[in-house]
Amino acid sequence: MQLVKAVSVFLILGRCVIFPAMGQKILKAQQLETDVGDGHLLWDSLSVDMVVRSDNDPVIGLLLNYSDSSDFHFLTVANRNGQLLVQLGRKQYGHTRIAEQFVKEGQLLAQHNYRLKVYRAPWVDREHWRQWKAELIDLSQGTRIFKESVENILPFFGLGRTGPLIVGPATELRAFNRYPTEPRPEQASLKPAALFGSGMVLQREKPIPVWGTAKPGSRVYVVLANRGDSTLAGPDGSWRVVLPAREAATGLTMQIRCGTATVEFQDIAIGEVWVASGQSNLEMRAWQSDVVQQLDSTWKNGAIRFFMQQQWPSPQPEETAVGKWIKADSTDAWGCSAAALSFAIHLNGQLGIPVGILQAAWGGTGVESWIPVDSLRAIPQASAMLERYNGYLDVQKAGGEVTAEWPWSWDVPGQNHAPAYLYNGMIHPLRSYPVRGVLWYQGESNCHRSSQYQYLLPTFLKSWREAWRDDSLAFIGVQLAGYDGRQSGNQVPGAWPLLRDIQRRVLDDDPRARLVTAFDLGDSLDIHPYRKWELGRRMSLAAVQLVQGGLSAPFSGPDVANVKLEGKTAWVSYKKGTADFGGPDSEITGFEVAGDDRRFHPARATLTADGRIRLTSADVPHIAAVRYGWENYPVRANLKNTAGLGAIPFRTDNWEIADQYPY
Repeated sequence: MQLVKAVSVFLILGRCVIFPAMGQKILKAQQLETDVGDGHLLWDSLSVDMVVRSDNDPVIGLLLNYSDSSDFHFLTVANRNGQLLVQLGRKQYGHTRIAEQFVKEGQLLAQHNYRLKVYRAPWVDREHWRQWKAELIDLSQGTRIFKESVENILPFFGLGRTGPLIVGPATELRAFNRYPTEPRPEQASLKPAALFGSGMVLQREKPIPVWGTAKPGSRVYVVLANRGDSTLAGPDGSWRVVLPAREAATGLTMQIRCGTATVEFQDIAIGEVWVASGQSNLEMRAWQSDVVQQLDSTWKNGAIRFFMQQQWPSPQPEETAVGKWIKADSTDAWGCSAAALSFAIHLNGQLGIPVGILQAAWGGTGVESWIPVDSLRAIPQASAMLERYNGYLDVQKAGGEVTAEWPWSWDVPGQNHAPAYLYNGMIHPLRSYPVRGVLWYQGESNCHRSSQYQYLLPTFLKSWREAWRDDSLAFIGVQLAGYDGRQSGNQVPGAWPLLRDIQRRVLDDDPRARLVTAFDLGDSLDIHPYRKWELGRRMSLAAVQLVQGGLSAPFSGPDVANVKLEGKTAWVSYKKGTADFGGPDSEITGFEVAGDDRRFHPARATLTADGRIRLTSADVPHIAAVRYGWENYPVRANLKNTAGLGAIPFRTDNWEIADQYPY
């Protein structure tokens, strides 16, 4: 396979970076089936052992996510200017694109044996937040040359056909090893979907579908705790059995049979299952937050379980989930989402039943990556984004160079920011697994064009309900936390407050959704606030109210119900159950009013006997608009209820607020 000279483009930390391609080299991929393997094999680790025969441009490589000789991913290590150049890239459309590269000290030496490894990082990895590591070992000297955390942005790791990659005659293959994810005693003719496994949690009170593949035309039997059903595998080998709904339970066994092949899953629980998704504040690990400080060092709870869906972007909808179930009875739980773990702990404490979390999150991603492309096509406000994507794709297919600056570089095909890619690779495979609802903490990466969010967020909610075929699917959305740094659009006046208000409006209008404020839980200088324990508690209370009905303990601060404008006075009323003020301890601040000139001034706020807030300002003789908490971080906003929960920011006007970038 000939790699032509080209210029490769990729994004690192949201910027457009141009790297030279590998140049005129012959890549010989080991295409034997025994090496390349099953295209749907889930794996945790790969390694290749090679000996360097000469110092004439030696390269050690791994073949990743291999489709065919014209389309594959790779990890290579080569000598370059007296150092080691490590590259992750993809061969496609006749050209090579480098996704990530870094330089390390050292050289590949002639007659030395080396081992190149890539493996899943430990669940609690204090070295870095990335989920994968690459490592090079000099076996001849018994020394590790480097270990580096790497990201699955194209993607490369955890799924697909793999093998050694030979580049020229300077290196010789000695061994290749692949370690599958959680090997199971299943026969090649009977494969349940990867979502099913020992220790899983199934949703109570909903029918239980079980699916997978088997020999076409064969009969498959599925039994869960002595109750089961059977079906025939279709012409393509796919099968699906739907078992009746059950109440909460633990310690169950599922047996799946087809001919002489049997797969058995043990320690199954039935309870409440929620998807936890979003960007870095949802992905943030428990050990990085205050959650671990709230628990005894010996804390264990086997009733709480996570399915950790691998980060996997894809240009088309995938069917295979890539992950494993983890019980919160070991320190592995500290590597799960801090907010979702706190939610699960509190929900389990309130309901007394098992809680399962399907975690599918990726830091720094926009909501458009989590929405199916057909849903994006349905809204005009996403048309420019899709036009850019298709235009970039045409350039790539023609062998051209794509040079797009941020944020338009997020629309370049082949990486995790591209429209619909995270829905395709991470959510679509989950859609047939019944869940109660979704925990959604996202929005920071859309603040550079906040006004677009008013169209994207409701589209997101609708599209996921359609994917699960469940109009009752519940959503718990987290309003952006307070933050006053200078990133993610925060430097633009009004960008973060506007997105918060869009979150409030959209979720308040959805009867199957609840908004949980984190405005008061933020950090003025850290976009990833530490306080996730209280956030999880609030989300759990919102879930109980939404699912069980009735009023639980307050999960939200005062949420505006209506505002009446009467000349020089404005009257703010709050929703029942959120606004037990109990009398202010100090002056109420954070309200602003404006007249027809649209210039806002601080308002004097007075709590009246009937629980309303009376607003006046000597600078505004006729009030046309009211805003509260219209700031990045709550410096002035201090209104709280007796539960200590801060009032939710809002505005009454719809006056245009300029975005940092156009759609």
